[in-house]
Amino acid sequence: MEIAIEHRGLQLTLEVYSEGGVDLFTVTGIELADAPYDVRELGKLLDCDAFEIERLGHEELARQRCINRLASQEERAA
Repeated sequence: MEIAIEHRGLQLTLEVYSEGGVDLFTVTGIELADAPYDVRELGKLLDCDAFEIERLGHEELARQRCINRLASQEERAA
């Protein structure tokens, strides 16, 4: 599953996969929503904020799973 999150002016596209029952993320795309970052700034931001980015990924994944679950329930009810 692919999800998108925004963090500090970056639009990150994350691919979600599970390993041993744990949800993990890989970055498949980065777009700059605000002012451009210097390459070193971008690397530092991703390194320093890795846990926050992962937390946002888990939040968005939970939200998407809830939406999918509700849509599935509605389809079965129809």
